[in-house]
Amino acid sequence: MGISDEGRDRGRPMMFTAYTWQALLWALVHGGRIHIRIYAIDINDDGITVIWQLRAGHKRISKDSAIKWVVKFNDEEFTNFFILLHVG
Repeated sequence: MGISDEGRDRGRPMMFTAYTWQALLWALVHGGRIHIRIYAIDINDDGITVIWQLRAGHKRISKDSAIKWVVKFNDEEFTNFFILLHVG
């Protein structure tokens, strides 16, 4: 397992993020039931940021299968996927 925002909570994959696109992608990778909660709300001069905690309802981690799925994309599919990640 490489460098990641992901960790484990009670044996289940979990992560914290302030980015909607990252939460959506993580949920797609892990699939099934995902538990989501607001972990923190940061209020400062730049605005308000919501920090989400996501936890999978199962114990499997399928990053390898997600990478294999994305590698099969043609140019148009990859472009659409990339735009989804950046726009959210």
